[in-house]
Amino acid sequence: MYQPFRVSTGPIWRLLLLGVLFTFLFVTSPLPTDRIALVTLHQGDALSADSWTAAVVPYRQAAARLPHDPEPYLRLGRLHLRWRRPAQARDAFFEAARRGGDLRRVGTGLREAYAALGNWEAVATLAQMVLARQPEDLDALRDLAEARFRQGAWEASWTAWEQVLARQPSDPDALYRLGLMAVASAGEAASFPLGLSYLQQAHRQTTDQDRRQAIEAVIAALGQARGSDDPAYRFALLGQALLRVHEPRLAAHSLQQAVTLNPAYGEAYAWLGQALDLLGESEAALGALRQAVALVPTSPVAHTLLGLYWDRRGETALARAAYEAAYDLDPTNAALCLEIGGTYADERAFVAAEIWLRAATQLAPQDPEVWLALAHFYLDQGLDRGLEPARRAVALAPRRAEAHDLLGWAYTLQGEYDRALVELQQALALDPTLASAYEHLGRLMELQGDLDAARQAYTRAADWDPQWKPPHDQE
Repeated sequence: MYQPFRVSTGPIWRLLLLGVLFTFLFVTSPLPTDRIALVTLHQGDALSADSWTAAVVPYRQAAARLPHDPEPYLRLGRLHLRWRRPAQARDAFFEAARRGGDLRRVGTGLREAYAALGNWEAVATLAQMVLARQPEDLDALRDLAEARFRQGAWEASWTAWEQVLARQPSDPDALYRLGLMAVASAGEAASFPLGLSYLQQAHRQTTDQDRRQAIEAVIAALGQARGSDDPAYRFALLGQALLRVHEPRLAAHSLQQAVTLNPAYGEAYAWLGQALDLLGESEAALGALRQAVALVPTSPVAHTLLGLYWDRRGETALARAAYEAAYDLDPTNAALCLEIGGTYADERAFVAAEIWLRAATQLAPQDPEVWLALAHFYLDQGLDRGLEPARRAVALAPRRAEAHDLLGWAYTLQGEYDRALVELQQALALDPTLASAYEHLGRLMELQGDLDAARQAYTRAADWDPQWKPPHDQE
């Protein structure tokens, strides 16, 4: 039976073991593979792009045939990373290391696995171990720079990213990170030109459309902040921009500067609470959010963010009270109606939930999000009333895979199987990783008696969502 190499979960022992393993890699080399195992590895490679479930079997068979060879575990580790299983990837790379796997491949794989797990101290430790022996390793230097960035060690991150930039002057990641760190300090007017320069260069060098849009949003906030003489306002404005581009640690840094400069700045406290909550600093987040509500009790933002705080913890009554306070201050906000309806749905108060969700569609009839929420609400209960909101969602967002998925499931519940198949296939054409669409396709195939096709669809759902369970296990 396959038994992955296990290590102590204690942080001190884990870091010590990393050092031992990396030293071990310099004095060992993998044993040669036999022909049958090599064929088996090639089978795994051929299947790895299409299915985790199918590819993992030949890789494990090769590992059993080659008890001292790291190659099967190196490939297993890459497979697990590709299919969003970082903990299994970590264990596979540790086993490859124990078998004498190549330093660069093991180190890169472990750093990717720990990054996906959010263990940035382990990423930094691994990168430093590699750099101590191979200071020219640019990938390790980039990973060290990113790890320090994620930890909020700004000076160390700045130094490392500058070293990356010295070797690759057009590196888009280095330019972007340096730009963001400069922006977080841009409440001080002297930091404006540096942040803007780095971000403009990053925009020219990057080809990633999401990254380009994030850069444009931050540059726009910089322009707005530059027009103010109030440094607290500048810090708050830039902190909100950093939150919008999913950089809560930098946002918290900037927002903390805002409330330090102006302790009565209620909305800055609200956004600081949001940033701290995203960082897992629960007590500090709640304190900032309560301070915000006390300072600006008429702010819908403060009450809304307090509601989100309670919602994340499953405290639906407290969340609803905060959302309702926000709604009283901003009764035309469809998003608040959705949130209030969601709290009622969580409590299985379906009549009240429906009223609030319907209210959201009246306030924002051209917003696909409100129709998606209403469709989800009906279809999660197995009600055919989800068909019309799903149709509206598709009409408003024809490139949205989730909308086609819901419409396909709505047609399935209506017994319109041909239409259901068209919509589910369209959902998967738009997003081949959408596990719910594979599940709905499996259920459709099952209803039509094609059990082989149903099993294939369920396998794909499990491939793309490690937490997914077959529908019969969900009941």
